[in-house]
Amino acid sequence: MSKMDEFKQLVIKNKYHIVGITESWAHQHINEGELHIDGYNMYRKDRQHDSVSKGGGVLLYIKDTLVSEEVQILNSDHFEDSVWAKIVSHNSNIIVGVCYRSPTSTDINNGRLLQLLDTAVSRVASTHVMILGDFNYPGIDYDNLAVAPGSKAATDFFDKTMDLFLIQNITECTRYRQGQRSSKLDYIFTDEENLVENVEYLPPLGKSDHVCISFKYLLGDTESSDSTQKLNYWKADYVKIREELSAIDWATEFESKDTNGMWQKFHNRMLQLIHQFTPLKKDSYRNNRKKNSWITKATVKVMKKRNKAWSTYKQLPTSRNCNIYKTLRNKVCKLIKRDKTNFQQTLIGNFRHHPKRFYGYMRNTQTVKSKVPRINKQDGGQTCTDGDTASVLCEYFSSVFTAEPDLKQSSSDSNKDLFAVVVTEELVEKALTKLKSDKSPGPDGLHPMLLRESLPHRLPIDKDIPGIN
Repeated sequence: MSKMDEFKQLVIKNKYHIVGITESWAHQHINEGELHIDGYNMYRKDRQHDSVSKGGGVLLYIKDTLVSEEVQILNSDHFEDSVWAKIVSHNSNIIVGVCYRSPTSTDINNGRLLQLLDTAVSRVASTHVMILGDFNYPGIDYDNLAVAPGSKAATDFFDKTMDLFLIQNITECTRYRQGQRSSKLDYIFTDEENLVENVEYLPPLGKSDHVCISFKYLLGDTESSDSTQKLNYWKADYVKIREELSAIDWATEFESKDTNGMWQKFHNRMLQLIHQFTPLKKDSYRNNRKKNSWITKATVKVMKKRNKAWSTYKQLPTSRNCNIYKTLRNKVCKLIKRDKTNFQQTLIGNFRHHPKRFYGYMRNTQTVKSKVPRINKQDGGQTCTDGDTASVLCEYFSSVFTAEPDLKQSSSDSNKDLFAVVVTEELVEKALTKLKSDKSPGPDGLHPMLLRESLPHRLPIDKDIPGIN
């Protein structure tokens, strides 16, 4: 309470959306006005001891521009110090909890904390869960996934967070006291990676020995839009491409050219035809895809009935209409769970033959997608495209390669046979038929589907090229 003025100034200056406090020392004789901050909704739970003892109590402030509400099932839990609220947005809802576990916490209270975490993560409907707090377990090392021996409570807590697949986002010590070893007592748990970024460890308020932690929590995907135009090879006019290839006099095109010259000529012609007969993907291609394509038409039909029943109940709120709506609502919940389970089982069953579908689904379930970062170039600027980034990395890694001396080639006839390359139309055709059309194009920019669909047109194999039989 003695740090309240400084705390309010810090909050107002930085315009935080969510603020959590542990060890508030608030009790029943402190009214709401003393704790209130303009522009914030406050959720509090006072310490469970008498007004003379120190420690305990938690507070949670949420910006009033965010729609938030108390989570009664978690706040009514018997664990001593925790407060929970739900933030509801247009496309998700987030459970936010602030917990404090005293160093002198009893075994019973420690067990209640584990039950509370299990309820928050597994039993309360939400899109994401974020748990903040001071848990006073200095023996836990999340960086190395280890627990110091001698504390069963710490081991049980660590095992529970691992079982719930919680991600711990604090990497530096959070408590500093003169004469004692600094320790990491405060944690930020999330149920998914990459949701927390820009974690800052600010100076403690007042005479506190705990740092203030500031961070950004990502509500949605912040993947930068790729301005590079992409071609839709699945809608290319391959009939026209084959006709154009057939009309080319390759003997004249390849006349007096070596192998590299022939390849460059062929490559340029193919790229020209690609851009001429392949449409671009629309910018909204990804955004227009169904969010949950695994929901069946039968389930969608029941969902429409449920929505209609809800509208009827709002217009005429009778018990009969309410029961009809609840029946359809419960049916929809069961159907959605069934559809998702069936979809995931099918996805896993087809993993061997269609691994990209599985990995694509897992990527879509992530709120934050991994991306190729922009890196610094030697001239001081930053890369603008994924290709630029790949080139810079390639130059860097190639600079540390060991330069091997060139091998002296023997002039004997036996060694010449080692460098002979046999190319036939049958071998080329066999290689093209094995190309997978769902793969991305390589550095040459020629998509596998393009090469496969161009297969009916055969280029002449020049038997006079040196080194080719």
